[in-house]
Amino acid sequence: MNVIKIGVISIGVLLLSGCKLADTLTDYTASTLCTKIFLSGLPAAHIMKTDIVPATLGTANFVKIDINYHEKSVKARYSRTQAKAIYRENMGCTLVGEISEGEVSESELRDQVMPNVPLVYLDPQQAWPYGSAGVSAVEGVNLDIIEQAADELFQEKELFKLNTSSVLVAYKGKLIFERYAPEYQSNTPVPMFSVSKAVSAVVSGIMQEQGLLDVHSPTGLVQWSNPRDPRQAITPHHLMSMTAGLGEKTTAQKIDPDLFDLISADDKADSFSEKELFAHPGAAYHYNTGNYLIQSSIMKDRLGSLAEHYSFIHQELFRKIDINTAVVQVDNSGNLELGMFTFMSPRDMARFGLLLERGGDWNGEQIVPKSWIDYMLTPVSFANPWQTDYGVGIFPNTDTMENRFWPSLPEDAMNALGFRGYLLLVCLHLS
Repeated sequence: MNVIKIGVISIGVLLLSGCKLADTLTDYTASTLCTKIFLSGLPAAHIMKTDIVPATLGTANFVKIDINYHEKSVKARYSRTQAKAIYRENMGCTLVGEISEGEVSESELRDQVMPNVPLVYLDPQQAWPYGSAGVSAVEGVNLDIIEQAADELFQEKELFKLNTSSVLVAYKGKLIFERYAPEYQSNTPVPMFSVSKAVSAVVSGIMQEQGLLDVHSPTGLVQWSNPRDPRQAITPHHLMSMTAGLGEKTTAQKIDPDLFDLISADDKADSFSEKELFAHPGAAYHYNTGNYLIQSSIMKDRLGSLAEHYSFIHQELFRKIDINTAVVQVDNSGNLELGMFTFMSPRDMARFGLLLERGGDWNGEQIVPKSWIDYMLTPVSFANPWQTDYGVGIFPNTDTMENRFWPSLPEDAMNALGFRGYLLLVCLHLS
C-alpha cells in the first residue's frame, strides 16, 4: 500500500528564557500573526489561541499587539521591546526594526518585488493531484479506520491541545481522505517549518542535475575564505545532512538550539555562518536549521540573485508538480528562508510527498533524479537526540542508529517533521 499522510498537529513548545525573552517573544508573535493573517487568511483571535499562546506558554497574553490591515503589518510590544513584521506579496512576512548600518529600511523592503511565475491551471473537474477536485474513491480502503484516526487527532484534550488544522491521506496516487479545522480550507497556506528542509534538498538536487551546484565540493562562502579557516572544508552535503559541525559544543546534542535567535536575525545565513566548529565537518551530527539557511544563501549565490532563486524554485519544482500556493519567506537581507519558513496548502504538501514517493517522477517527467531521492534517504549514521536515522532533509525509517522513527511502519518509509507537529509521512509499502 502506498500512502501519504499529513497531520498538522500543534505539539511544539517555544522555550523562552533569559534576557532574550522579550526579543524572542515579540519577534515570534509579530511574525506568526503577520503570516497567518495576511498569507493564510486566518483570524487573529484563532492564531493567538491555537498557536502563539500555547507556543509561548501563555507569555504572549502580556504582549501588546497592533494589527494594521491597510499596510499589512503587525507590531508586537513586550516591556520596552517592540517588533514589527510586514507582509509582501509572494515573499511572506519579514521582520523590520530600527535601521542600523547595512540594514534595509522598511520602504526599501516594500519596494522589492518578485518575478511573476504564472500559476498552473488545475482543472476543477479533474481529481488531485493533477486537478483541483478533491477526494477520489479507491476500492479496498477501510475509510472507517481513517475516520477514527482523524477523530482522535481533532479531539482536543484538557492537558494536551493538539490544535490539528488538517489531515490528508493519499493512496495509489489519489486523495482518499481530507479533513480540516473550521478555520482552514484545502487551499490555505500553512507553515511547513522543517518539512521545508526536504523541499530545499530536492531543489538542491535539481540544481546538481543541471550542473549549477556540486554538493560535495566546498561551499566557497566568503565568510570562510581565510585559508586557515577549517570551515572551508564544509560542503552543501555537510549542511543538508546536519554534519557541518557548526555550533557550540555545549548545545550540540540539543535540537535546534539556535532556532529562535535565527528568527530574530536580519541576515539569518550570515548570522549562523559566524558559528565556530565544534567538530570537523562530516564527523558529527547536529540538527540545526542554520545549516539550511546557509545552504539557501549558497543556492542564491549560484543562481545569481534573489529573483533568480525565487524563479528557479517555482519554475523548476513547484509549478512542475502543480503546486500554486507555495511561498518561501524572504528575510531582511534578501535571502529565501528555505528550510525554515516555506508555506503551502495541505493538498500541495501532499503533492510534494507524492513526488518523493514516486522517486522524483511527476506524471512521466523526472523532476529530480531517483538517485537523488535515494541519496536523501541514505542515513548519515551519527548519533542524534532521537537515536534514529537522518538522511538529507528527511528521516528515513531505517534503524542503523538503533531505532526506527516509526517502529510500526516498514523500513522504506520516510518522513519530514516540522516545529509544532507539521508532518509529511510517506510509506512505499504498508501491509
